[in-house]
Amino acid sequence: MLTPIDLQKKTFKTGIGYDKKDVEAFFSEVSEGYEKLYKENMEFQDKISNLTHMLHNYKVIEKSLQKALVLAQKAADETKETARASADAIEADAHARATEILMNARQELEEIRTKTKALMAQYQIYKTQYRQIIQTQMELLEHDSFQPFEMEQEEE
Repeated sequence: MLTPIDLQKKTFKTGIGYDKKDVEAFFSEVSEGYEKLYKENMEFQDKISNLTHMLHNYKVIEKSLQKALVLAQKAADETKETARASADAIEADAHARATEILMNARQELEEIRTKTKALMAQYQIYKTQYRQIIQTQMELLEHDSFQPFEMEQEEE
């Protein structure tokens, strides 16, 4: 592409033909317009270059954010799965403990019932034995051989 300086330095051979002043005036006008367009073009190219660079940076940032988002989602999923597994393990442990406590309580209840039955049976045995002892004592008291002996009183 020609630069405005190239246009300004351009010279033509003089000779028969166009009026030199008209050509120089037209050339000056074309040169000014071309210079203006050239400067705008350079500015636009700089802007395009800057915007392209910024777009590239934004794409890099976007990729980084996407990777971070994927990693964050993966971490969140893993955390949820770990928490779910932990909760399941805690729940299973709680059920196992509850079952064990319930079994121990039932076993203890059965032992208490057995002891209570044994104590009631022992009570009945003692009660029967006590009745027999009392009955034997009553028979002994009513027996003829258990008469109080009378003391003879001495006469003085």
